[in-house]
Amino acid sequence: FIRNNAKAINPRVELIFEDTNNEIVDFEDFEIFDLSKDIIEVNDTDYGLWYMDASSNPKKYEGKMVSLNIKLIEDIKEYENALIMGRCAMTCCEDDISNIGLTLVGVDKELIKADTYYRVKGKIRCIEDEEGYMTCLLYVEDIKEGNKPEVDLVYFS
Repeated sequence: FIRNNAKAINPRVELIFEDTNNEIVDFEDFEIFDLSKDIIEVNDTDYGLWYMDASSNPKKYEGKMVSLNIKLIEDIKEYENALIMGRCAMTCCEDDISNIGLTLVGVDKELIKADTYYRVKGKIRCIEDEEGYMTCLLYVEDIKEGNKPEVDLVYFS
C-alpha cells in the first residue's frame, strides 16, 4: 500500500498508478474495509490504514458503525463529553512519531484513564473543520477497556 504510506507522510500528495496496459488505476473503486457490514471492526494492525482512509474519504464512512481499540490522546476541555482518542504512529522513522486520532463525542471522561486502551464502538458523523475540510467524529455507543496491541505503534502498510 504505497499510496497509504505516501499519504501518511503528506496527506495532500496525489499519486497516479498505471496497470501493465498503461491504464490509470482508480483507487476509488478499491475498498480496504467492507463497508456493507453492520459494524466495521478495525483490528489493531489495520488502524493506520483505516485512519488514512477515513481522513482521505470521510464521507464514505458517514453513518457507519465502527469498532476500534484506542487510547486517550487529549481531553477537549471546552466540551463536557468529548475527547480525542487514537494511537501513536511512526510515519517514516523513529524520530517521526505522532498521535493520530479522532474526536469522540458522548464519552464519560471520568471513566477514561491515561495509557489504557479501550474498545470503542460508535457511529461516524462528518463535519467541516475550521479549515474547511471534512473530518470524522465518532459518536460513542459503547466503550469498555480493551487490550494493549501487540505492537503499540501504528504503521501504514
